[in-house]
Amino acid sequence: MSMQNKNLYALLGNDVSGDEGDFVAPVEIVAPLKSTKKSGTPPKADKSKAKGGKPKASANEAGVKFTNKNRDASAPKSTQRKGGKDKKFDRHSRTGRTDTKKAEHQRLGDEVEAQIEGEEDAEAEIEEETGEAKPQLRSAADFFAELQASNLNKNSKAAAPSSSINEEDLLVKSQEAYISGTTEKKVRSKAKKEKVFLDVNVTVTDGFERPERPQRSDFQKGSRKPKGKKFAGKPKDASKKNVLTEQNFPAL
Repeated sequence: MSMQNKNLYALLGNDVSGDEGDFVAPVEIVAPLKSTKKSGTPPKADKSKAKGGKPKASANEAGVKFTNKNRDASAPKSTQRKGGKDKKFDRHSRTGRTDTKKAEHQRLGDEVEAQIEGEEDAEAEIEEETGEAKPQLRSAADFFAELQASNLNKNSKAAAPSSSINEEDLLVKSQEAYISGTTEKKVRSKAKKEKVFLDVNVTVTDGFERPERPQRSDFQKGSRKPKGKKFAGKPKDASKKNVLTEQNFPAL
């Protein structure tokens, strides 16, 4: 006897009309992710988030922004910058300071005044060159005549008699005192100092002999006096005070 599974409810029939097909499980639909990244490539770093970087312009800013495309182009040879000179050949001041007009005038002077002074000096030199007189030539006879005349004048002055001058004509100038003083000034005369010489006999010895010092005793310790009342010695008489008496009493 074979064992078969029998559906007892199959005899009752099916309420649904028509034959039903096999049951198929529904398939789960997953929506794809919207991403511009390529699959299988590692993510790239965002340059806008880098340190010190500027974010890229987007949307309208990117369209309005002007990009200079000539930056990468090299400049022509005619406009290339030449290398600077060494500092030792540079005579220009590197401090950036410039002198004022007043300072330049005080240091260099006025150009107009200097030009006028130069013209005056040139004119004076020209006048000296043209105005130099030629030396006058004299004959020997003229020279001896002038020499003889000068000698005669000297002899006449030296031979003038002294009697021609009268004593009355002589004027003697005397010092007049405008304001005479009441007391005469005494003139002190100081005696002249005289040098005094001393005769000193100097003797030179080889060395100095120090005198021997006596030994100190244990009791008195040399010539010093003992200290304390115990070793004070004999008491001295007190000094007598002056007593007033009839004899030494002062007279009024």
